[in-house]
Amino acid sequence: MTPAISTIKDHNNMTSTNFQQLANFIWSVADLLRGPYRPPQYERVMLPLTVLRRFDSVLEPTKAAVLKKHAELTAKGQPNIDAILNNLAKDEDGKPLGFHNHSQLDFRKLKGDPDNIGRHLTDYINGFSENIRKIFERFEFEKEIEKLEEANRLYQLVAQFSEMDLHPKRVDNITMGLVFEDLIRRFNEAANETAGDHFTPREVIRLMVNLLLEPDTKVLTQGGHHRHYLRSSLRYRRDVGRGAELDSCPQRTCHGQGLWPGLQPALLRRRRFRPAHQRPQGQLHRIR
Repeated sequence: MTPAISTIKDHNNMTSTNFQQLANFIWSVADLLRGPYRPPQYERVMLPLTVLRRFDSVLEPTKAAVLKKHAELTAKGQPNIDAILNNLAKDEDGKPLGFHNHSQLDFRKLKGDPDNIGRHLTDYINGFSENIRKIFERFEFEKEIEKLEEANRLYQLVAQFSEMDLHPKRVDNITMGLVFEDLIRRFNEAANETAGDHFTPREVIRLMVNLLLEPDTKVLTQGGHHRHYLRSSLRYRRDVGRGAELDSCPQRTCHGQGLWPGLQPALLRRRRFRPAHQRPQGQLHRIR
């Protein structure tokens, strides 16, 4: 076996092990929901909390700079500060993330005040830029916060999630995607449903997108678990100098996971889905 092949196999084994351990841990935390929730309902809490913790970790490197700039802009009465702060929040490579959080809180600080956990968690979510707040509106997560607080479960959950290190240096985007896919599969199996999608290697997706989109100008993806196809198609469009349109992405999980690798949300133009017979011929193609 050549060293290159051995290295690839070692990396794949490491990724598989890491993702299984993390997915198992998150699944075990879901046991805290027994009583207030039935197993098929666990996803209402666990998926948004996983997305929220990931965002918290991704934003950590430039959070201090964002807070400082937010204070300056607010003192000046600057309107429409989202765009400025979204550009200021960057990943480890210095690339703008396209979203931010200007709350003084984070998961570790939330853990420090159990008596006000519900109010503080809501304030923390409201501190995100508008594109992220819309994600949690689709999750309808405020209702779950109220329910969890009444059941005396919210603090325990936040405390457990604060112990997870989901920083991209420790959990890369591929591993995080695997974790999310596994959680969706488990929650749907608990509800006697199928996940409707399995993880496809990104190299395969990239090849498929390149073959599908040339010379077309639009891509139609219907369903939340096609975010990998969507992300690859957007990158393809960016590389060849054309834009891409998102015709339908009704699943809230698509929006949540689609942002954490640094996908610019401004690139997505959300449109109402139209049946095939109502769409202009030769312009839109469904990716299955």
